[in-house]
Amino acid sequence: MKKIIGLAFLVAATGSYADSVTGKYSKEDAVVEISETKGGVNFEISSVVDQSSCNVSGTAKIIDAHRAAWTPDDPENQCSIVINFKDNNNLTVTTKDCFYYCGVAAGESMDGDYKKTASESVERYPDNVDFNAAALMMYSSYIGYQNGVAAMYDKEESCWKEIGSDLNHAKYCVAASLAGGIIEAGYARQEGRVSAPNYQPDAMKNRIVERMKQHGFSEDETNSARDYVGLNAMKVIAGLANAGMR
Repeated sequence: MKKIIGLAFLVAATGSYADSVTGKYSKEDAVVEISETKGGVNFEISSVVDQSSCNVSGTAKIIDAHRAAWTPDDPENQCSIVINFKDNNNLTVTTKDCFYYCGVAAGESMDGDYKKTASESVERYPDNVDFNAAALMMYSSYIGYQNGVAAMYDKEESCWKEIGSDLNHAKYCVAASLAGGIIEAGYARQEGRVSAPNYQPDAMKNRIVERMKQHGFSEDETNSARDYVGLNAMKVIAGLANAGMR
């Protein structure tokens, strides 16, 4: 069986028809998307831990019948990622020295075993939040003012004040908070500093719990909102890219 899978993987990667490894794979706190290309596999990995995130993408080169490996072009960046295709529905990601791509609390959250997700159930919740709008709101606030963190925080607080009892609106505010954390973590890394206090992981998590409690949401509803945004973290990241963040 393993030999058959390995041959299918190699056929796909050399450009012949085969799609056994293409798809979206997930674990509790992360998602990886895979598509075959000649000589390797394109991948994008996103993970979220307590409002901190990791995100990295590239083309991993085949190193044997079951594994593909990636390192960045920058020789000073020591990150390495190995993707091990166990069978048609399961893979393992192993990373080393990839903290450049992660927020403070996310650490090695990309590592682990992933299971292919059926296309009809990629998302556990309906897609009823405008992630692009949440990302744009936060990014435009960050870059549009001298004190971008304060402006971003004010926008997020305005969002929380308007939610009433609307759980979908609450999810939008959670998405905005995550976008803010990603924005601030990204610029903090570039500038060689830590994230501002309001956008450190524990502060973000506590703020979400407190704000939702203030509006009468149950613990289960709070957890469902956080889970929903976590599962769709790639859409927040895509929204930031659409907004112009690089």
